[in-house]
Amino acid sequence: MKNSTLKRLSLSLALTFVCSAASLFAVDLAQLMALAQEKSPQMQSYLLTRQNSEIANALTDTDDDISVEVSSGNATVKYVQPTTIGGISTQGYTATSIEPSVSVTLPNDGKTTIKASSGASVNFYENGARSYGLSPTVEASHTFTFGETGDSRSDLLYSQNLLLASQTYASNVLNFENQVYQKVSSILSIEKQMNEARKSIDDLRISMDNALKLGSTNKDAVAYKNQELQLLSLENTLKTLELSHDYALEQFKILTGLDYDGDVTGIREASPEFSPLANGNTAVLLKQMSLQIAQEDLKLERARTTNTTLNVAGGLGVPVTRTGGTNSYSVASSAGALLAGSNYSVSASANLKYSITDDELTPSVTVVGTWKNKASKAADELTLQQLENKALLAQLTYNEALLAYQSDAVSLQNDIQDWKLRVARQKNLAEYHKQVLAQKQSLLEKGLGRQADVDDAAFDIDQDAYDMDMLLLEGLILENRVLMIQL
Repeated sequence: MKNSTLKRLSLSLALTFVCSAASLFAVDLAQLMALAQEKSPQMQSYLLTRQNSEIANALTDTDDDISVEVSSGNATVKYVQPTTIGGISTQGYTATSIEPSVSVTLPNDGKTTIKASSGASVNFYENGARSYGLSPTVEASHTFTFGETGDSRSDLLYSQNLLLASQTYASNVLNFENQVYQKVSSILSIEKQMNEARKSIDDLRISMDNALKLGSTNKDAVAYKNQELQLLSLENTLKTLELSHDYALEQFKILTGLDYDGDVTGIREASPEFSPLANGNTAVLLKQMSLQIAQEDLKLERARTTNTTLNVAGGLGVPVTRTGGTNSYSVASSAGALLAGSNYSVSASANLKYSITDDELTPSVTVVGTWKNKASKAADELTLQQLENKALLAQLTYNEALLAYQSDAVSLQNDIQDWKLRVARQKNLAEYHKQVLAQKQSLLEKGLGRQADVDDAAFDIDQDAYDMDMLLLEGLILENRVLMIQL
């Protein structure tokens, strides 16, 4: 990335710098990011976590369907002791099948249930006698609730989980990209420092050699000994930087699953722009939904202690029996209602049976009432207080989230403005160094300058390239920060 300027250095500097800074390959930053997202174990973990969250949320979103229950009724076989019926003696085994039925429950708030039953039965006796029974009936029931019946908690929870899973994954991806940018920037920073250290070492060695050649000092002189100590310190600094560079490369591989084999090219100049949202971002919205869920819990608990229910049921049947060759016909109907509160219930039912065969009408009415003291009243009050406190805490948490968003928004706007100023300053500095290099080269061509001055100017340009790349990476990080705060 920086080799074009290094070629302008003197032969001694070029041999040192090019060997250290040149890379075997160059890779475009966008391609590097795509490969990193594909190979990184961290990204694979993020993807699996998102998929698991979506599956878990889908399981909670299963709507109630129509419930159908089929029952065969009871089938029994028993031994009957000898008896006399109408002058006929019966004994032996009796086989009976009773009431095969189908029950359908609708997925509505009142759980409407419709049940149809044949009421069929047959008895077989050892002496050949038989008795039949057929009582087809249709029954229905429905429950009405008086009071607070709205329950949006499940919908809120589903939406919250879906939003959280989506926001978490998107945030994780952006965080991963920023980590990659930061690792690349860290590697570039270390390489820049390594170049500075190598140049300082070469400059000091050249200065020491020239002083010895000119005879202005000798190896036993105190000044020369001090330069040797400085040289040793610079060499130790370079070794430390090389170890840091190796460590940074290893960290890059751990993060991305890739080897950092060459210079990174194609780093575009970002354009981070941000305007805060009045109601905050998804993180604030999630806290708001938590507040709504807490309020819903409180509402449902109050409803549990104050609501009343009315269950209405009724049925119609036409019993037919045949015993000893004689058929009996009748019609039976029933209706009833149950009103229930938290500590009382009142029920009433009416039954009417009309025997067509005997022309007999048999009505009946039943009324039942119950009451019990509210033994759990204290516990209910404490539960309500606990849920009220939970709702208040959720309100405070939501307010804090909104304030945190507003604070982060201001901080991000300041960081963007600061970055833009530093980019402009760096561009001006790089342009200035190019002008200095052109001036030094012109003086050298006229015999009025030194090669060392040209080399120093070229080195400054190379280091400017490192600084600009690191600033460009910082701009990409800022762009992702804008995306994250807008999620």
